[in-house]
Amino acid sequence: MEFKELKETEFEKFAKNHPQFSFFQTKEIANYREQKGWQKHYVGLVDKNNKIIAATMMVSKPVALNQKIFYAPRGPLIDYENPEVLKIFFENLKQYIKERGGYVFRFDPYFELRERDIDGNIVEGGENHEQAIENLKNLGIKVDPHPDQIKWLFALDLDKPPEELKKSFRQNTRNLINRALRSDIKIRELKRDELKDFYKMCSQTAKRKGFEHENKPLEYYEAFYDLFKEDVKFWMAETKDENGKPLNLSCGMFILSGNHEIIYLIAGNDEKYLDKNAQYLIQWEIIKYAYEHKYPRYNFYGISGNFDKNDPAYGMYRFKKGFGGRVIELIGGFEMPITKSYYLHKIKEKL
Repeated sequence: MEFKELKETEFEKFAKNHPQFSFFQTKEIANYREQKGWQKHYVGLVDKNNKIIAATMMVSKPVALNQKIFYAPRGPLIDYENPEVLKIFFENLKQYIKERGGYVFRFDPYFELRERDIDGNIVEGGENHEQAIENLKNLGIKVDPHPDQIKWLFALDLDKPPEELKKSFRQNTRNLINRALRSDIKIRELKRDELKDFYKMCSQTAKRKGFEHENKPLEYYEAFYDLFKEDVKFWMAETKDENGKPLNLSCGMFILSGNHEIIYLIAGNDEKYLDKNAQYLIQWEIIKYAYEHKYPRYNFYGISGNFDKNDPAYGMYRFKKGFGGRVIELIGGFEMPITKSYYLHKIKEKL
């Protein structure tokens, strides 16, 4: 096996057919990070027939003392239960990063840890990939307690037509969808010059919920619109006010992630019109869109992973849970020390 740099097209072809594929492991995200001052890299492990076995897109940038951090969002794409392949890949990757001035490699794979049900309970006899963590630890890789990407998701498998799936929704969710369907609410896709309305609504929502630190600038939405093109959707639910003018009620940003899933990434609502239930209608329409376009899964994406009803973020989970589906627990985030400077940086962080 040979470890080498890959052409962007080589990596893209491999990544989009990999079971762990996520939109984070794409040239679009690499280019977005590049716009923010990062350098992009594509590397992989190939067999004697030059077939790619494992690969990752990663980005790097200098931090203190011009030493670099390397980061693979939702990567690498590799068999985490094959110790031999892991050892060869990560040993070579470590050398690659060291030669380029890196002191740490951070990553957070799109790889499920344990199979869980809708309530977050571990499914008895279900999938269990805890050995993958041990395989990484055996290579000197450390668990990152504060990974860049979220560990807990909620997703709906689209294994039935939407009307059949709707029967499994919580009754209150079905009622609110049906009520919205009987109203005059319309869903439309926004153009680039309308993203300011999307940004405004998301900003107001973030402020209202105390998530201002997670709020994205307008430039973020514009960059995604330009980079992902047809693979990103900005939807707005609207109705008419008493003067016949459009009245924005709710919005959602969705990523079409290869042919694997559609991801619900960001949302906003005007709190004055929450009683119109437009947010439920948007979810219903994107579920139908995903099924019609043959996506096997609709991913509501992040939840806190705390299933206590008193948790401040429980309402977000309860909303998503109303549509059926299941909790997904990912393997989490990791750090691979490259040089001794890694430990100096950790001491600095604690201080």
